[in-house]
Amino acid sequence: MSTGFDQAPLLNVIINDKRVDHEPFTDDPYINAGTVRRGNLSEALELGYGGVNFTLNYTLKIFTSTCLFFDDDQQLWNTEGCEVGPLTTTSLTHCLCDHLTAFGSDFKFFVAPNSLNILEALEGFTNIMENPSVVITIGVLFGLYLLIVIWARWEDKKDGLKVGATVLEGSGRGSHTYEVMVYTGTRANAGTSAEVFLVLRGELGQSVPYVLEDKTRITFKQGAVDTFVVTSAFQLGPIYAVHIWHNNIGPDPSWYLDQVIVTDLQDDDRHTFVCKSWLAVEEGDGKVDRVLYKASYDDLVRFGRLFSNKTSKDFRDEHLWFSVIGRPATSPFTRVQRVSCCLSLLMCTMLTNIMFFGRGQTYQKPAPVYILGFQVQFPISWGEKVQGE
Repeated sequence: MSTGFDQAPLLNVIINDKRVDHEPFTDDPYINAGTVRRGNLSEALELGYGGVNFTLNYTLKIFTSTCLFFDDDQQLWNTEGCEVGPLTTTSLTHCLCDHLTAFGSDFKFFVAPNSLNILEALEGFTNIMENPSVVITIGVLFGLYLLIVIWARWEDKKDGLKVGATVLEGSGRGSHTYEVMVYTGTRANAGTSAEVFLVLRGELGQSVPYVLEDKTRITFKQGAVDTFVVTSAFQLGPIYAVHIWHNNIGPDPSWYLDQVIVTDLQDDDRHTFVCKSWLAVEEGDGKVDRVLYKASYDDLVRFGRLFSNKTSKDFRDEHLWFSVIGRPATSPFTRVQRVSCCLSLLMCTMLTNIMFFGRGQTYQKPAPVYILGFQVQFPISWGEKVQGE
């Protein structure tokens, strides 16, 4: 590294609470009375400090700064058209570029990855004994993937049996038709093995009891949404309540009911009845029947309900890892597809770690910052943060 100055540098020090200007040195033979010839220490002391002996503590910082831009054609960082500006300091780089592009300085923010040679990496598998850990890791991951895919495919087939609308027996052409959607909760052991019964109560009358069952598919399992089409000999009017219960029979009769939605298929009126309680002898208040009244608009937009429904839906359907287990049966995104996406994400993460392996060892601790008068020292630099993301 070479340095140069257009004029002799000046050094200011403070001695005994007085500022003393250190006179510049020069090699020019034609000097004036206020300049000291280089190497003449006695003359410097006599002229600058009047013969006073002093000890000077100083810190010397040597740094380099470079302005670069990312060349999309070459896929490399390039310095062409960029130079370091005069406002550059140890903590700030001033770049002057004659073009507009993504540029940075010394990879402080834009972290360049390691160059990868796929063919060279594949040649390393010719001798597995030199690095068996990589092969073992990849083999274990793919072995687990195959086992989980078999389980996921089995669960997808079971979910297929839960989907569909059941038309109950006894419906006639002149009947008034209603769609009943029953939401079983997502809590542990929320499903029931008992028979479920339902009565619709409208302003014009009450329906007969309906047995909500389907002998061709599984119903009322944890997190399931079961749809039934029921009919009435006469129009019930706006539905204001539903009476729902079960006979508490079977190996696991306890049932956690989330809500019931009834839709008048002739008038397209939709009514929501919120339950969110157990219908079980050993849970809650011990009752196995409930009368649910139509939820008002305020009940439907209540923060607790919206937060609970949104959180449950996001974890069971939107979260890639958790949804492998909690996937809703009605979702078109199957468990096998979710498991495959998890493996792809894991492999991409491993590849990214290889690309940036060892890049963070060259970063220095960032300079402290002052927040509300307090000095705060961040443990990582911007480059390390970008690399971690």
